[in-house]
Amino acid sequence: MLVLSGAVQISLVLTGELASSIGKQLGVGAGAINAWQVARWPVMAAIVINLVAGLYYLTPNVRPPSLRWITPGVAAWLLFSAAFAAYLANFGSYNKTYGTLGAVIAFLVWLWFTNIAILVGAQVDAEIERERELAAGIDARQHIQLPVRESG
Repeated sequence: MLVLSGAVQISLVLTGELASSIGKQLGVGAGAINAWQVARWPVMAAIVINLVAGLYYLTPNVRPPSLRWITPGVAAWLLFSAAFAAYLANFGSYNKTYGTLGAVIAFLVWLWFTNIAILVGAQVDAEIERERELAAGIDARQHIQLPVRESG
């Protein structure tokens, strides 16, 4: 998970002039650099979806019925990230208000909303699982009745 997280962070930094200069050093043509500028967003989204799906699958010490790639938390995060990026590109004036710290403030706001989306998504997933158990006739009024995951 740390390797994938590092890949996303490197992809975020490897843009514009930095991507061009590294591409020239590696002998990569302008077409490949332009392709990277377009392809990095879907690649990063796929990596983040896999990270969050892995987080939802591995963190509770229970054996979930299945691994779901797109959950309410992931969908909310994707929608919010796109809306926040559009806001910052068109309406945000963090640089005018805060100067050079504007990017840091915008990033911290995005991280805050990302954490909220992941936590609320986990709670929604738990409620969906509880409703499935109740519909199946399992007594899940107080707690979800999933078996504990075997360690080792």
